[in-house]
Amino acid sequence: LEAVFRKGCTPGVLRNETGYAGAVAPGKMKFGSNRLLLSAPGVATKRSVYSSLAERWCSPLQGKDVEGRGGRFLKAFSYLALLEGIVAVSFASIFIRWSDAPAVVIAGYRMLLAFLVTAVVAGCKGELKPAKFTRTDCLLALVGGGFLALHFYTWIASLSFTSVASAVMLVSLHPIFVYTVARLLYGEEARGLAVVGLLLGVLGIIIIGAGDFRLGQRAFWGDALALAGAVTMAAYLLISRGLRERLSVWSATTLVYGVTALFLLLAAALGPASLFGYGVRNWLLFLALALVPTLLGHTVFNWAIKHVGAAAVSVSILGEPIGATLLAFLILHEVPTGTQVLGGVLTIFGVVLFIRFRT
Repeated sequence: LEAVFRKGCTPGVLRNETGYAGAVAPGKMKFGSNRLLLSAPGVATKRSVYSSLAERWCSPLQGKDVEGRGGRFLKAFSYLALLEGIVAVSFASIFIRWSDAPAVVIAGYRMLLAFLVTAVVAGCKGELKPAKFTRTDCLLALVGGGFLALHFYTWIASLSFTSVASAVMLVSLHPIFVYTVARLLYGEEARGLAVVGLLLGVLGIIIIGAGDFRLGQRAFWGDALALAGAVTMAAYLLISRGLRERLSVWSATTLVYGVTALFLLLAAALGPASLFGYGVRNWLLFLALALVPTLLGHTVFNWAIKHVGAAAVSVSILGEPIGATLLAFLILHEVPTGTQVLGGVLTIFGVVLFIRFRT
């Protein structure tokens, strides 16, 4: 047995669903239910023997708990990644406010630079071979990318009319819109506290909208654009759900980001906005938007779904309104009004309740 492990081990290759489990020659070992089991015919299975051999020859943990230690570390790392993602996406509104370029140009170059980075990574991993993509994949990417382009355009435009607090809190309502569409199309139902959460979210919208309407029609128009951003994000999530299940994170994001950038830059070229004439400062902000909130934020969230679940990621994304509001207060000196605070608290609490008790 020791010779089998010595000869077949290639550390870092074999993993189970909770963490590192060592690696052995094909056909010598398999795993299931977080257990290492030797599959060689005619050999009596005694798990303690195999575990000790795996720890000694195959595991970099050097005699530690093969089954639990790697899984616990990966899960803890995933939650740390979620925290990093929340901080990253919270900077998006700050970078946008600092730029004086039109909304469609900001969104277009943000997604173009993000596409270039994901394309390089996916290409290095061998995930951009045309044979891997079916017509369904391309269609989902085309439609999903169109809705994602609308989301970025409407939400970025909203920051020119309303406060950061109102914009980020209203756009965070997309889980409720996802449910509404799923209810109409698939008959999904929500009961009990999930319905209470949905009603609280709607009440929060009304309070924020009423407060901003008193500030003027400009702020109210910004709120409407932010809501449109939430609706289009919900449509993107519903359409691209199948794409994320069929492809890896890098290949799926490369397809969608590429389509999104194409739509946005075409809209800028055909509209009144110019694609050129922006200084170094704006280009640094475009790059910061691509690297920080897009790649270190949304891409990290996509990766974390596999390890901590979609519900945990959905609730974690709601940290963006809190982080963005704090950053706007500290950096932009935007003090939220009483109605924005009250409506924001009700909105976030309602969405948390809805996500937690929907199923």
